[in-house]
Amino acid sequence: MRSALEWIGRGALVATLAAFGVWVGRRSSPATPEQVVTAWFDAVARGDANAAMRLAAGPLRQSLDALRSEARPSGADNGVAGWVRGLRGVAVKTMGGSPDSFAEAEVELVFEDRNERQVARLQRRGRGWVIVGFSQANRVVPPVQYGTPAFD
Repeated sequence: MRSALEWIGRGALVATLAAFGVWVGRRSSPATPEQVVTAWFDAVARGDANAAMRLAAGPLRQSLDALRSEARPSGADNGVAGWVRGLRGVAVKTMGGSPDSFAEAEVELVFEDRNERQVARLQRRGRGWVIVGFSQANRVVPPVQYGTPAFD
């Protein structure tokens, strides 16, 4: 009888830990459009295609699916990471939208030799947001490159 009680106790412990993990995962998921866009670029820069896919929907998700199906299994994540190779920083600012259904955020990507500006389109999904697409990036070459020493 003792072994049956041990198994029940272990099962209850596992169920409790699983429920806690789900709860923590929901609490730590990005809640604002700015956080979602920043988390997406972080995932892409790390080459974590699965994390990027969780933050995408609609046309963006379809594009990522197509990219992953075309890539070799060993290089699938590298294809996504190539989009932001050399990325030094990301600045995100919500531009507007409807808090209940959609949002747009201005994104500026800072590279060593250029900046790129684009608009991220997001859609409300439950309590959070998912990215459904990006506008075409506008490339801007700054007069002074990122990382240039202020004094020689």
